[in-house]
Amino acid sequence: MANDLNFETWYPTTLWGINASVPIFGSGSRMYKTQIAKIELEKSAMQLSEVEQFVKLEASSSKSELKNAYEMYSVSGKNVELAEKIYNTTLIKFKEGLATSTELAKSQEQNIEFQRLYIQSLFQLLNAKSKLDKAHNNY
Repeated sequence: MANDLNFETWYPTTLWGINASVPIFGSGSRMYKTQIAKIELEKSAMQLSEVEQFVKLEASSSKSELKNAYEMYSVSGKNVELAEKIYNTTLIKFKEGLATSTELAKSQEQNIEFQRLYIQSLFQLLNAKSKLDKAHNNY
């Protein structure tokens, strides 16, 4: 770094540089990822809405099922009371000789059948109540 060849004076060499990278075209990957994220967000919102509607429908269905089961239960209870009265009346008639054993057996069979239907309606009532509790998450 001198005009003549003199080994006594040397000047230090220093290099400085700057490297800059500026993308001119970003290939749209950021925009693509943003659009995918928006679509996923909308998809999740729609799924949440569907689940909410399903839960409301399930609760409404369970409520009406419970109401119907209760009505069947109360009607079955009244039928059991009526069948017992008929059986008792037929038993009194049989003891007095006014009814045959076939009539007594038939009224007893009807009484047992109405008791079976009563127990079945009670079971359906309990199932409907359990279903409603499950729909409302009351366990």
